[in-house]
Amino acid sequence: MLSFVSAEGGKERDVLSGSEDRLFIMPYDAGLRVSPDGKKIVMAAKNWDDTVLINNYPTLQIWTTTIEGDNPRQITKPEWPYSDSEPSWSPDGKNIVFLRSKLTDERFDNSGETKIYTINSSGDDLKLLMSESERWVGLVNWSPDGKKIAYVTKSKAPPPEIILHVINVESKESTVVAKLSSSKGFMELVWSPDSKRIAFNDLEQKENIKIISLADGNTEDIETGLVDTEVFFLDWFQC
Repeated sequence: MLSFVSAEGGKERDVLSGSEDRLFIMPYDAGLRVSPDGKKIVMAAKNWDDTVLINNYPTLQIWTTTIEGDNPRQITKPEWPYSDSEPSWSPDGKNIVFLRSKLTDERFDNSGETKIYTINSSGDDLKLLMSESERWVGLVNWSPDGKKIAYVTKSKAPPPEIILHVINVESKESTVVAKLSSSKGFMELVWSPDSKRIAFNDLEQKENIKIISLADGNTEDIETGLVDTEVFFLDWFQC
């Protein structure tokens, strides 16, 4: 079930209940991003009429719907055994970036090859940006200027090395920005409004935030002053 509520508060409204639409939104890797114009939502979901389970994991497709939950539209049609996830809008709302992973029957490694694609919001002009088979891929995030896409890879073999990459959307060239950590944990990253820096939570000192500059690779440590806690859900704002 997908719900939304006014920013001023009040009673929530349920949309895409599933029982009526035959469309089910996953509780993880769903994306659930509102378009820049505030009119649509993009998500990774499964259509019970067109879904296969592989190692108990469903194949997913990328869908869009209006903010009211009307007219759900399937944007991608991955072939078996691939599954799409983590969709995110481009800043102009014309395109969507997402992951396409090859599902496997391996017990502890359900994801084989993973690719990053872009597609326009109508479901046309599918473009491959990168492909990775030796590492997990995630946290795909479009820069505010629309020129770059950040993502993170994590080694499958121990120790779990985590690397931050940035792709140039036009040239499709991928650059390693930094090796972030060898620790386990839930990680998030977010672009600065000027697309020159990326903030992410510190997996070693979990109460702190790190900001890395794309120009020189320098990392700034932001001490929050919090104690015995963990930082999640980062965002930038100007004051």
